[in-house]
Amino acid sequence: MLSMLGPYRYLAMALVAVAVLGGAYLKGRGDGRAVESAHWQQLEVEHQAHVLAQREQLQAALDARTAELAARQQEAADAVVQVRTEFLPAKTIVKREVVERPVFRDCRIGDGMRSTLDAALRGDPAAGTPGGGAADGMPRSAPAPPG
Repeated sequence: MLSMLGPYRYLAMALVAVAVLGGAYLKGRGDGRAVESAHWQQLEVEHQAHVLAQREQLQAALDARTAELAARQQEAADAVVQVRTEFLPAKTIVKREVVERPVFRDCRIGDGMRSTLDAALRGDPAAGTPGGGAADGMPRSAPAPPG
């Protein structure tokens, strides 16, 4: 009977060894998880400290800039208070210039000239151009200009 228990004894020892190794593995895994968690928490604390330091630095720069702006505004207000308005008598020089312009009253033109002027005002082709009036640019009823 002892010979029959031999293989079971080896099997039992192997199962105990596997159980011990499995327990050691699980314990090591749990310890490793705790170590890594502590490591990441430390990194997060360092990151938060860095962010806080940057925030404080930016806040200090903002406070300095605000103080500088307030000082500049106060300087401008003081400068405005010191402004003095002086009213001085002004001298005005008046120049009068007489311009003579010919005024045409009672201007009388013929019907042919009136139609030429009306055509020019409308933008129609001028006389003397292709599609226009006479070759010399004047209507036949009006006398030719001197020159």
